[in-house]
Amino acid sequence: MQTGSTADLDAAIRAGAEALELTPVGNPQLAIHLANTGLALRIRYERTGHVRTLDNAITMSRLALQETPAGHPSKAACLTNLIAALSLRFEETGNLADVNEATELGRQAVAGASQAKERALCLSGRGIALLTRFWQVGDEIDLAQASHALRQAIELTAADDPNLARYQTMLGMAVEARFGRTALRADSEEAADWYAAAARSELATASARIQAARRAAALTAATTPGLAADLLDLAVRLLPQAAPRLLHRTDQQYALSQFAGLASDAAALVLETGGPDATSRALGLLELGRAVLHGQALDTRIDLIELHISHPALAAEFLRLRDELDAPQDAVLDAGLPAAAAGLAGTGRAGPVRRDRRRASEELAALLGRIRGLDGFGSFLLPPAPDQLTGQAHAGPVVVFNISRYRSDAILITRDAIASIGLPECGLDVCQRSRN
Repeated sequence: MQTGSTADLDAAIRAGAEALELTPVGNPQLAIHLANTGLALRIRYERTGHVRTLDNAITMSRLALQETPAGHPSKAACLTNLIAALSLRFEETGNLADVNEATELGRQAVAGASQAKERALCLSGRGIALLTRFWQVGDEIDLAQASHALRQAIELTAADDPNLARYQTMLGMAVEARFGRTALRADSEEAADWYAAAARSELATASARIQAARRAAALTAATTPGLAADLLDLAVRLLPQAAPRLLHRTDQQYALSQFAGLASDAAALVLETGGPDATSRALGLLELGRAVLHGQALDTRIDLIELHISHPALAAEFLRLRDELDAPQDAVLDAGLPAAAAGLAGTGRAGPVRRDRRRASEELAALLGRIRGLDGFGSFLLPPAPDQLTGQAHAGPVVVFNISRYRSDAILITRDAIASIGLPECGLDVCQRSRN
């Protein structure tokens, strides 16, 4: 879940299967092993698209729910795991029985939840099931109920709860779906506001913040390009925290594909906004995005390598905090792990996890300040300064072409200046047709 390694995921599934073989019926750990194995299978389906894997995930999740008594603190997590898996299978097969069951389970879960955090989790599960059914069936009652459930989940969630950003993103999706029906600017602006709130949440994973920023930018690019540019600027700066460590090539390709086009879109919107430093700012974002994505693919991130050589302890601390903050908040159940391990695993224990992520966020911000205060590391994980960019033209002018869905430009770099020329007839669609 931290690195995206399918080898680790497959090992987890095998370990889960072995644990189930060794755990007799009636043992209180059985439900935990079933739930976690079901979650691992669901994640495997999301990577492979094999429906049989998802079928097995649903079977495991059903059994986990059956083995969990009413009122047990893990009941909400078991319900939301099953709701998510059923919603995914409905998207794959179109079988209404799956999504109807998911929405009914969501209703039952909400009715049986007492504590605020548990109720918010159940409301979010019901909301996403209703929203999934709306996308396929188009019943506006489902959309209204989904929005209501998600608003309630947000109201019940503390400001320092890492799940809040996920609920905000989901509500943004619901409001954006309503905008697709109404075409009202107020709906578009509200959806963008929810996405932007999630993107700015320091407790959310870097990956989730980037995706929320992209959604907000897509809604605001035409009306407020400055806001859209700032959001994608933030997203590009988050890339060093979200980029995975060295993985198998297929895992690398999957991880990097999630961020494809991000830096190009950010640069395009910065140029659209204009201003005296727009061109150098746009080029800096392009260079940061290229360095992160290409560097991670080759395991040659220059800034991290230089930090590791000069200050190995700081480099190790940065990687630890980055991975801790990018760990998803999935409903993994605590099977008696030591407290420290349980806190990192994203268990349902709200207090320790919430404090850990808040602490990690503050520690990472302080650590970046310390690193950037070191000699030679002032631009660590930041876009390069204008003089660093113009220095690349020491042997002659350099031209960088940026092709984006928003606009296309040629950026000209000389030893003295950085300028840009708009390419209105060289849009993304034109380039794609030419390549094909």
